[in-house]
Amino acid sequence: ERNVELASLLEKRSRAHERALAKLSVIQEQSTRAANQAANDKAKMEATAQRDLSKAMEQVSVDTAVMTDSFVVRMY
Repeated sequence: ERNVELASLLEKRSRAHERALAKLSVIQEQSTRAANQAANDKAKMEATAQRDLSKAMEQVSVDTAVMTDSFVVRMY
C-alpha cells in the first residue's frame, strides 16, 4: 500500500514537472519573439533616425550656402 502511495506521489510530481517544462518552453518562445521584435523595431528606428539626420544635415548645408551667397552679395 505504501508503494502505491509513493508511486501516486511520483506520478503527480512528474505531471507537475511536465507542466512546468511546458510553461517554461512557452515563456522562452515568447521571450525570443519579443527580443526579435525589439531588435527589428530598433533597426527600423535607427534607420529612420539616420535618414532624418541626413535630411537635416543636407538642409543645414543648403541653408548655409544660401546664407553665404547672400552675405557675399551684400558685400559687393
